[in-house]
Amino acid sequence: MPPRTAALHSGSTRPALASSFPEVCEPRYVSLQSPACPACDQSQLPATPPRLTHTPVPSRVPGPGAAMACRSCVVGFSSLSSCEVTPAGGPRPGTSGWGSCGTPGPGFSSRSFTGCEAAGTIPQVTVNPSLLVPLDLKVDPAIQQQKTQEKEEMKVLNDKFASLIGKVQALEQRNQLLETRWRFLQGQDSGTFDLGHLYEEYQGRLQAELLKVSQERGQLEANLLQVLQKVEEFRIRYEEEISKRTDMEFTFVQLKKDLDAECLRRTELETKLKGLQSFVELMKNIYEQELKDLAAQVKDVSVTVGMDSRCHIDLSGIVEEVKVQYDAIAARSLEEAEAYSRRQLEERAACSAEFGNSLQSSRSEITDLNVRIQKLRSQILSIKSHCLKLEENIKAAEEQGELAFQDAKAKLAQLEAALNQAKQDMARQLREYQELMNVKLALDIEIATYRKLVEGEESRMDLPSAAMVSVVQSTSRTAASKSSLSRAPSRKKKNRKGPVIKITEMSEKFLSQESEVSE
Repeated sequence: MPPRTAALHSGSTRPALASSFPEVCEPRYVSLQSPACPACDQSQLPATPPRLTHTPVPSRVPGPGAAMACRSCVVGFSSLSSCEVTPAGGPRPGTSGWGSCGTPGPGFSSRSFTGCEAAGTIPQVTVNPSLLVPLDLKVDPAIQQQKTQEKEEMKVLNDKFASLIGKVQALEQRNQLLETRWRFLQGQDSGTFDLGHLYEEYQGRLQAELLKVSQERGQLEANLLQVLQKVEEFRIRYEEEISKRTDMEFTFVQLKKDLDAECLRRTELETKLKGLQSFVELMKNIYEQELKDLAAQVKDVSVTVGMDSRCHIDLSGIVEEVKVQYDAIAARSLEEAEAYSRRQLEERAACSAEFGNSLQSSRSEITDLNVRIQKLRSQILSIKSHCLKLEENIKAAEEQGELAFQDAKAKLAQLEAALNQAKQDMARQLREYQELMNVKLALDIEIATYRKLVEGEESRMDLPSAAMVSVVQSTSRTAASKSSLSRAPSRKKKNRKGPVIKITEMSEKFLSQESEVSE
C-alpha cells in the first residue's frame, strides 16, 4: 500500500509525507454527516450528463457510521471532491471530471474523486507527484536588504512615535492639571476672599525694595564714578611718569654721549701735552749736547797765534760767524724736530679720531642694544604671562573636555543599552507578530476550509445516498467535529457517522524556517 493510502486509512496517525512538506501543519479532524458521497464535485454542471454505470459497494471502513462507497481512483485528496455517482447508482448530473469509468475527462482536476469499478475492493489512492517536489526556499539578498531597510525605518518611526507618545502624555497630564486647577478656581467663591490688602502689602514691599535698590544703585554709581576718576588720574599720572622716564632716558643718553666726547677730547689734549713735553725735553737735550760738543771742540783746538803787533785781529766777526752758523744749525734742527713731532702728532690725532669714532659708534650700538634688550625683556615677560594664561586656559579646557567626554561616554553607554533593549524588544515583538500572523493565516485557512465544507455539506443535505467515501476514521475527536456542524439534522447524527476529513495548519518546521530567513 502506498504511504499516502496508509495515512488515509490510519485513524489517528499523521500522514507519512507531512514531514517533506514545509507547508503541512498539525491536522484537525471534522466529521461530516452526508447522505451522499463526499467525493462528488458539483462545481461543474454540463447540459447533458454522460451515461455511466456505477455500482455502490459497502465501505470497508469499520464503525457505526460506515456508508456505501464507490471504488474510485483518488488523485489529489481534497475535501471538495466526490465521485460521479448518484444515490441510484448512475452518473451524477453535471459532472465532467470523468468521461467514462476510470478515465479522466476534459474537466479532470486533482481535487476530484471519480471512478466506477467493480465493488468489493479497497479504494486505490494515487499521489500527485508534483506534491512530492520540495519547495525552493532560497532567499533573495534584495529581500533581506529591503527587510533591513524596513527594520531601520521601523526603528526610526518607533523612536518618533515613542517621543510623540511621551509628548502627548506630558501634554495630557498638563492639560489635566490645568483643568483641575481651573475647576478648583471656578469652584471657589471669589466674593468671600478679600485679596486687596494682600496685593497692597505686596506692592508696598516691592516699592520699598525698589526704593532701597535705587538708593543702592545711586550709591554704587557714585562710587563707580569716583573709582573711574581715580583710575583716570592714575592713568594720567602713569602716562606722565612714562613720558618723564622716556625724556630722562633720552637726556641720560645725550649726556652720556657728551661725556664720552669730552673724555675723548681730554685724552687727545693729554696726548698732545705729553708730545709737546717730550719735544721740549728733546730740544733741551739736543741743545745741551750741541753746547757740550762745541765746548769740547773749542777746548781741544790748540791755536797757534803768531802775534804780529803790526796786524789787528778782529775776533768779534769770527765769533759772530760761528754764532750764526750754530744758530742756523739749531734752527734747522728745531725745524726738523718740529716737523717730525708735528707728523707724529697728526698721525696720532688721526688714529685717535678713528678710534674715537669707532668707540662712539660702538657705544651708540651698545646703547641701542641695551634699549632693545629692555624692550625684549618686557616683551618676554608679557609673553610669559600670556603663555601662563594660555596654559591655564588649556588645562581648564582639557578638564572640561575630559568631563564632557566622560559624560558623552556615559550617555553613549546608556543609549547603547537602551538601543540593545529596544532591539531585543523589537525582536520579541517581531517574533510575536510573526507567530500571530502564522496563527492568523492558519485560522484563515481553517475558517475558509470549514466554510467550504459547511457549504458543500448544506448543498448535499438534500441528496440522500448510500454510497460514501470513507477517508480517515477518527474516534477521539468525533464530538468536537460534530459540534462544528450544528446545521445537520439530529436524526442523521444518531444513525450515521460521517467521514472524518483531515484539515491541516502551518507546521512548526515551516515557522522555524521562516523565522530563520527573516532573522
